[in-house]
Amino acid sequence: VLISKTNPMWLIDTSTLKLEIFINPEIASYAILSHTWSADEVSFQDFHDLQCASSKRGFNKIRQTCEIARHRGLRYAWVDTCCIDKSSSAELSEAINSMFAWYKHAAFCLVYLDDLADNVDFDHGFASCKWGTRGWTLQELIAPRHVEFYDQNWTKRTTKLNSRAVLTAASGISEDVLEDSALLARLPVARRMSWISRRQTTRLEDMAYCMLGIFDIHMPMIYGEGEKSFVRLQEEIANQSSDLSLFAWKAPLPEQCNGSHNFRGILARSPKEFADCHQMKFRNVVNSYKDFTITNRGLRMEAQLIRLFDASPDDLVLNLGVSFQDSNDWSKQSGDGWIGIYVRKTANGYLRMWSHELYVSGKHNRVRCPRTVLYIRKDISHYDIALLQKQYDRAIQLDLHGLPAGATIVQTHPVELWDPQKGLFLDPGAGLNIYCEIEVSLPESPRPFRLLVACSTMEVPTCVIWTDQDHGLNDVQNFLSQAKDITDYAAVDYLDLGNSV
Repeated sequence: VLISKTNPMWLIDTSTLKLEIFINPEIASYAILSHTWSADEVSFQDFHDLQCASSKRGFNKIRQTCEIARHRGLRYAWVDTCCIDKSSSAELSEAINSMFAWYKHAAFCLVYLDDLADNVDFDHGFASCKWGTRGWTLQELIAPRHVEFYDQNWTKRTTKLNSRAVLTAASGISEDVLEDSALLARLPVARRMSWISRRQTTRLEDMAYCMLGIFDIHMPMIYGEGEKSFVRLQEEIANQSSDLSLFAWKAPLPEQCNGSHNFRGILARSPKEFADCHQMKFRNVVNSYKDFTITNRGLRMEAQLIRLFDASPDDLVLNLGVSFQDSNDWSKQSGDGWIGIYVRKTANGYLRMWSHELYVSGKHNRVRCPRTVLYIRKDISHYDIALLQKQYDRAIQLDLHGLPAGATIVQTHPVELWDPQKGLFLDPGAGLNIYCEIEVSLPESPRPFRLLVACSTMEVPTCVIWTDQDHGLNDVQNFLSQAKDITDYAAVDYLDLGNSV
């Protein structure tokens, strides 16, 4: 059986210690090493001169791995220090994208714990080993079915199967996943993210790259992009999954709130923000997946937000379809137990608010808002936050209190600036033009009375109102409703229309 869909793989001949390249190596034809890097490792270039390579401290790990593999009847072994030509960015990228598969298809994986002394019990000493704190070793623990642990003297201590409880306690990964990595896809994205939240990598970008196999994601390596690598990882996950738990992270609590709502975009900035998601489970598997896409504006999805009556009128919640408890713990008749995030509408899409908190539904007074298309921005800057309050400075508010009780707003435009909770159009920053249609039911009239209101704050504040009594009302409505971008209109357009009807 050959490993499919992987890139060329360098393997060490365990007898000659020569490197050979394979396009599709046979499954279980090689042993593979998992370890933590230290000084004086043997590189791909070093290994072509065995005399030079053997003088380096890291050579002993390679020799021991090959010796154990050879005694098990395996002709080949793989060690990451010398089996990847890291001088080639293309080969490095290919190797990182194939790493999970390489570990998964190895005959067995040797874990070398260079800081586990021979006189320390594994069950008590493993939690202090550096190997359990590194980012890359996460997939090296999960992917292979057969894993053996060796101490600093290369004495075999235990196996993954025999020490599942110890490994679960140290890593947070459930025992069933340790036994079978195929179960990864059944777990919420946020829960898988939590496994890396307390681990470390030397390069910042590797905090994202070491998770590719955990999510079955392939993407190019761009060292030097910093935190953008984690943003790209989330975008790739969103492109291949509709699991809303991707957004169930929590931001750090601001040192000084000063009335701040801790606004953020929809994407996390670091895996550390998923640290509290280790017990997350799907609330209802059938309803836990929603269609959404990541666009240039951010997250786009159609959903019903939840309005909370016993909180601020600005508090809207998006249900993420997950829970901190097993779904069996909740009555099927109950609407409680699900986790959501707080969002607020702005002139440039929705933002996440109170991002240091997650909403957990309970006995709250709440109601579903009408289904709508949401745009939640990916992230925001300090400059964006400073502009948030200004969106109300020149906002246009519709107050229907002076109209009969049957007055109803039929349509508004531009709808993306309309905030139905506050009954106003948000100002995107340089004034705006809006129109809305209002119907008024009168007892003595068989049909509703129509009003068409157009307002502008682009130059001189202007308001024009047409009624059923005005000739050409339908022409005006058609003109406005067919506009693709009414925010570009000038106030004089409304006045000209008003004079012509």
